Amino acid sequence: TRSVLRIDTLNFNDTVTRFRNDSLLIAFFDPRSKSFQDLRPALEETADALASSPTPLGGFGAVDVTVDSYLSLLEAPEITSSWQDLHK
Repeated sequence: TRSVLRIDTLNFNDTVTRFRNDSLLIAFFDPRSKSFQDLRPALEETADALASSPTPLGGFGAVDVTVDSYLSLLEAPEITSSWQDLHK
């Protein structure tokens, strides 16, 4: 959805700085993850609600950990402890 800000290693600092005075919720996700696939509609709905609010509440951004793994390890290192093992 257009309401979700695509955040990557190159634009992370600029995006966070732009929202300095507002709230910014960033989801670090693995598109192959079953939990992401289940939650995706709710995440998109949340982003749309934030974007269409009459009173600006902030923004919603997303980082694909399969593409921007270095950024994910720097900003959300706990994500590695929750990765799903396909062989379990």
